[in-house]
Amino acid sequence: MAKLKPVFEEERVNSFLNFFKGKTEKAYRTALKIFLDFYREKHGDKATISEFLKAIYEDWRRDISQQERIAENTLQQFINYLSEKGKSPKTISTYIGGIQSFLKYCNIPVSTRFIKKPYPVPLKKNSKIVWSIPKLKKFVESASNYRDKAIIMCLFQSGLGVNELCSLNYGDIKEEYEAGVLPLCVNITRKKSGVQHYTFFGRDAVFYLRRYLETRGKIEYDEPLFLAKKNERITPASVEMMFKRLAKRCDFIPKEQLEDGYNPARPHSLRTAFRTILSDAGLNENYIEFFMGHAIPEQKKAYLNKSIDSWRETYQKFEEYLSIEKTSREESLETIDQVMNYIAQDPRFQQVVKEILEEKGYKKILNNVSN
Repeated sequence: MAKLKPVFEEERVNSFLNFFKGKTEKAYRTALKIFLDFYREKHGDKATISEFLKAIYEDWRRDISQQERIAENTLQQFINYLSEKGKSPKTISTYIGGIQSFLKYCNIPVSTRFIKKPYPVPLKKNSKIVWSIPKLKKFVESASNYRDKAIIMCLFQSGLGVNELCSLNYGDIKEEYEAGVLPLCVNITRKKSGVQHYTFFGRDAVFYLRRYLETRGKIEYDEPLFLAKKNERITPASVEMMFKRLAKRCDFIPKEQLEDGYNPARPHSLRTAFRTILSDAGLNENYIEFFMGHAIPEQKKAYLNKSIDSWRETYQKFEEYLSIEKTSREESLETIDQVMNYIAQDPRFQQVVKEILEEKGYKKILNNVSN
């Protein structure tokens, strides 16, 4: 997102805003603009934010018995001003957070402990269904085609957001998909955070994905991975509607809620389930953050410097918790067992097959079979 043009005369304000981008920058810029309007109503049309900072510094120089706590009192008045304007508790909290962050940038730490803020009431639309494997399996089975089944499992087993999944092209998975690698690596840059990360489609996701892609025939490198009915890239809105339809079909959500446009079983609920299930299973929280494409603090990035195969091994150890049918390991073992049984009549081929499988990365599995 392009930076908004400066609207403040004070360079200090614009320098502060340059540290942020996207929605955060826009929210903080709006907060400071509204705060300036509020401050000018109290101190005249030519009042500036710099004058507010100066008043705080001067108040600090006074004897403690004479201090007026200008920063805290002004913020309290600003909260009251926003409430009178009809701003929601969540919006007020965001604006106060922006002002507080700006003051901290100016070396003015302000605690809101003694400031009365309206507390946001959790919205019904923000609640999400608590997924279990049996419930998810029923959800997948209720889908009438392989595309929808694949979308559900790809979201659940990767932790991707619906926007990220819809943006994938066939080329993003082509190499490993055509080589039959499991779990399948997805290398993506999350638009919201700008973070490049790896995640994986497990065996179940690839199972349905393969059956869906087989119905499309030859697919070009830059074609969308998932198509709508008109052979155009599927949109997040279409996926949201599909989830709503399936939730109604499964009776997971009261029809009254769905008719109000409220769906706790929306796509993002699977991203939440991905985090919760892996956390409960004991996967390192930093690894979960990496799979989900969240920004990782610099001091922790050194512990995440792993190869794709190392990440794949980590994912595979916990894949069973995200599976409704089989894991990648179980699929590989069955494949090896079938091949070995097929050629058991001629030992000469056994060695050849072993060498091929070792070359493809199945050496560890072969060792387990041998043992």
